[in-house]
Amino acid sequence: MILHVPHGAVPEAAAVQPEVGGLPVVALGDGRVIDAAKAVSAADGLSCAAIPTTLPGRR
Repeated sequence: MILHVPHGAVPEAAAVQPEVGGLPVVALGDGRVIDAAKAVSAADGLSCAAIPTTLPGRR
């Protein structure tokens, strides 16, 4: 299942939580997406893997 994280701050991005359905979470994206995935997985006691697609500190 693929869920697209909505734009906005982490609390708004975590709105996908009901759709996760107890499945492990894999986040592909920037810091906001990863933070939302960690929040959802922590709230539900789920496993979480994060794969950043941006490079912090890049100019």
